[in-house]
Amino acid sequence: MVSVTQRIAQIKQPRGGYIPPKFMHEQHFNDDRKLYPDENLSAAAMGVMVDYLTRYAQTGEVKMAFDIPLKGLQLAKSYSPGLPMIAEAKELIPKIKDFSEESLNAATKFTTYFDTYYRAGPRAVQYLKPEAPNEQTRKNMMIMVDRAITFFTDVSPLLASDLTFEGGYTSTIDKGDADFMSKTILWDMKVSKNPPLNKYTLQLVVYYLLAKHSDQPIYHFLKSVGIFNPRLNVAYTLDIAEIDPVVISTIEQNVIGY
Repeated sequence: MVSVTQRIAQIKQPRGGYIPPKFMHEQHFNDDRKLYPDENLSAAAMGVMVDYLTRYAQTGEVKMAFDIPLKGLQLAKSYSPGLPMIAEAKELIPKIKDFSEESLNAATKFTTYFDTYYRAGPRAVQYLKPEAPNEQTRKNMMIMVDRAITFFTDVSPLLASDLTFEGGYTSTIDKGDADFMSKTILWDMKVSKNPPLNKYTLQLVVYYLLAKHSDQPIYHFLKSVGIFNPRLNVAYTLDIAEIDPVVISTIEQNVIGY
C-alpha cells in the first residue's frame, strides 16, 4: 500500500497522460508584483513553505498550519530519539510567530527537517543541512502567500483544508491528502515556474475519486478539480464531467484499485 503521490509515480500513463493538462481552463490574475529571480531554496521547499505559510496566514495557528512537520517531530521522538534536531525543534517552534526574518528562517528549518522525516523517514534527514531563505526568497514567499490568500478569499473561498479520504482508500492506496477545497472544487497548490504536468492532473482526479468513494458529506458537492499557482498567479480548473467516463473507469480500476 502506498500514498497517492507514490502511486502516481508508479503509473506509466498513456501518451499525453490520462488527463492532458491542455484540457484545463486557465484564469490569469495580475497584482502588478514581480517575483525576485534569485531564490536559494529548492522548488519543492518553496512549495511546502508557501503552502504552510498560507495556512498560517489564514488561521494564525502554528499547530494547524504546520501539522505535518509537527507529526514528523512526534514520529522522530518515538522512533529516532537520538536525533539532535529534536532538541533544536524546541528552540525553533516558539520562533514561528509572525512573518519576520527570524520566524521565516525558523519555519523553514523546522519544516525541512520534520516534513522530510514524516514523508521520507529517518534516513532522509540524516545529512540534511537546511538553508535559511535569503531576502529575495523571503519576499517571494510572502508575495505568493498574499496571492494565495487573495485567491482563496475572493475568487474561490475555502471550505476546508488538509483533506483526507477515510472510506475511499483501497488496498492499493491507503493514504494521501489534498490541499484545499471550496464548495465545488478540490484544489492543489503548486509554485512551479511551468504549467501543470499530467502527473498533477492525474493526482487531482485520484483525490477527487477517493473523495467521492469515501461518501463523506463534505465532498457531495464536488464537481471540479483545480490547481492554483501563486508563482504564475494562474488558476487551472477542470470539470470532472468533461472527462471521458472510460478514462475515469480506467483510473478507478488501474490506478486506485476499486
